[in-house]
Amino acid sequence: MHTAAGNAKGVYYESYGIGVPLILGFPLQASMAEIMGDAGSKIKQGFLDRLVDRYQVVLVDYPCIGKSDDIAPDDFTVKRASDDMLAVADRLGIDKFIWWGYTVGAAIGLHLAWQHQDRLRGLVIGGWPPIDGQYEIARDAALEAKDNPPKEAMVILRNPSQYAQWATFYDSARSFPEQQQLKEITIPRVVFIGDKADVGAGHTKWISHATVIKEHQNTLRQYGWNVELIEGREGDVSLDPQTIVPIVTKYMDSW
Repeated sequence: MHTAAGNAKGVYYESYGIGVPLILGFPLQASMAEIMGDAGSKIKQGFLDRLVDRYQVVLVDYPCIGKSDDIAPDDFTVKRASDDMLAVADRLGIDKFIWWGYTVGAAIGLHLAWQHQDRLRGLVIGGWPPIDGQYEIARDAALEAKDNPPKEAMVILRNPSQYAQWATFYDSARSFPEQQQLKEITIPRVVFIGDKADVGAGHTKWISHATVIKEHQNTLRQYGWNVELIEGREGDVSLDPQTIVPIVTKYMDSW
């Protein structure tokens, strides 16, 4: 298997295989094995085993995570993250690619598809609705928890102070013109979510990802989105390659 690794604008990346370029965004990361141990290694390898026969799979570490550089929490905007992903693609000589991301990775994908549609062959987003994205709730939850970040968040971040970057990120995404995006994003696209993936965020906030997508699924389909509701699953389906890869590749393989 062809492999490469490097750094673009302080963002560490790894590339595997030769084929249609596919960048796998958050929560998948290049340094999953180092961050999560054996569990992370198995998840990462599970995706690679199912994709590298026909895709050039690119994994990245977001700022302040894994082998990427630290940045100030106030600098982690959705535009900054999107520009970082384009820098990785440029470094690898990739003109057009498929983007696949979940939650934070989904918001980055929506921004890429809206502002840089010419760079994308297709868009896969999970765990975040293209309509009624709950950016303000997510921002408020991050602000509420920034002084006492949840333990699971600190598995990936190097410093508790970096938790504030999620508040910056979601605040920067609040200005998304969703109705305009619905009309202007025309590349092949699919949104997926476990139908039980509404989640608690922070100490008092609740983010209804699944409920919102279910409520808007007909509208999304009218605008050309494919919608996959995965019965009986929560957010963990995003890291279950055995389940999610066949669901997504039935679309991607034709892009």
